[in-house]
Amino acid sequence: MEQWIIKHLQELLAAESIAAEDIDDHLVALRGHSLKMVTFLARFAREFGGAPKIMDFLERPCLATLSEAQPVTQS
Repeated sequence: MEQWIIKHLQELLAAESIAAEDIDDHLVALRGHSLKMVTFLARFAREFGGAPKIMDFLERPCLATLSEAQPVTQS
């Protein structure tokens, strides 16, 4: 999951490289770009079957919040 997050943060934030220990800092930076943030969360949901709610991510933009996202199940 970390490598996927790094790849997509680099793409959305036009960052040359992001170290694993800096993921949370870049997720915080993503809050300042609402369209990029929504794009990232939509891609995350497609890849991992779920994503945190936008308000939850805004409160805690960190790897832990993404890891806690529950997969979407169909009824």
